[in-house]
Amino acid sequence: MAKNIKTIGVVGGGIQGLSLAYFLSKNPDYKVILLERNKNLGGLLGLLNIAGTAIEGFYHHWFTAHSDIIDLAKELGLADNLFYKKGKIGIFYQDYIYPFTTAFDILKFSPLSFIDRLRLGFSVFLLKMIKNPSGLENITAAEWLRIRCGPKVFELVWEPLLRGKFGPHKDSISMAWMWGRIHERGNSPFLVYPRGGFQKLIDKMSESIVKSGGEIKTNFHIDRVIKEGDGISVYSLGGRMVFDDVFFTTPINVFIRLVGGLPDEYRQQLENIKYRAAHVVVLVLKRSLMPQGCYWVNVQDRSIPLLAVIEHTNLVPKKDYGGRTIVYLGNYPDPNDPIMFLKDEEVMDLYSGFLPRINKDFNKDWIEEYHVFKDPNGQPIVDLGYKDRIPAHETPIAGLYLVSMAQIYPSDRGTDNAVKQAKKVIKFLDL
Repeated sequence: MAKNIKTIGVVGGGIQGLSLAYFLSKNPDYKVILLERNKNLGGLLGLLNIAGTAIEGFYHHWFTAHSDIIDLAKELGLADNLFYKKGKIGIFYQDYIYPFTTAFDILKFSPLSFIDRLRLGFSVFLLKMIKNPSGLENITAAEWLRIRCGPKVFELVWEPLLRGKFGPHKDSISMAWMWGRIHERGNSPFLVYPRGGFQKLIDKMSESIVKSGGEIKTNFHIDRVIKEGDGISVYSLGGRMVFDDVFFTTPINVFIRLVGGLPDEYRQQLENIKYRAAHVVVLVLKRSLMPQGCYWVNVQDRSIPLLAVIEHTNLVPKKDYGGRTIVYLGNYPDPNDPIMFLKDEEVMDLYSGFLPRINKDFNKDWIEEYHVFKDPNGQPIVDLGYKDRIPAHETPIAGLYLVSMAQIYPSDRGTDNAVKQAKKVIKFLDL
């Protein structure tokens, strides 16, 4: 008797969809088909190629605590590609970059009084020690940090981060989310990056999916997804495909737009989840931008429309990119902020005017090329009560599942949590 093969569709070829399709395709009873609207897989990775080396359009790295994706890379035969290094962190304040990597750096941070430095260090230590964030669910990050650190520390260190990440929502963000952000970073002695970029990881997962009998369809534009009979129908310009189960790994608003027949109450629950955009410029420079060799600098001056400046080649060797310096300029504006609608050259004109404040010697002649990436769904707004609004992976439509970055709270969004969530979903659904 022929084996009954279950056909599973995965919508979205970002790292969440890829990892889900990869793990599902290991089951010989499943035929997995991955559907991606773009020509390339990788989602927010937004891949580029510089001097023959793949690199991400949206900055990414791992921490040593990111065991799920590191184990996956090793499983795929990429252990030798993993590069470990302690990345230097800085804070840009009053036109100066202060080192901010170690506890000793915090103790030397002269813009704060010595007592405030101790309070800052102790609060970070305390967050590292907290194992379960449930007690932080009903208090905002702004309130908790003001109480524990004092108003000066909050104003100088924490408020710019919250405002840069969440804009007008900064005072309502859950402390549980801040715990998740600090906990994984604070317990990781090294940063980790896959030499040659995430493209190798993407390629290996793609090859495995296909080798296991699955399919990957890029440039696939979905018109409508709806329950019909015992299956889930996916309509596109190419016609209709019918699946036993479909997993959506897109942002929630994309899910709402494409799926028909959602109950009104469930739709309202989903619509209550809002996003901040991700806006990134990748610079390819002739010279290093960071005068102190920092990898990551948090911009505390909110008159500068940037949250962070990341010199990728202070983590990964420049020789990987033909000796060039790679710098990311990162920001999280409102999806309707005017900067999201500027032409690339207008964005570059805006940002390049601030770079001499980072390095007084900078001039535009250093720029060999630049690339602008925008995503309107970069960061869910994780305010108080967010935990209670997170939808289950099982939707009201039988056979239809939602697996998105908006469901990983209180963890911060990222590639490791995408892999972790894929594994949890498969285990929970007994797939």
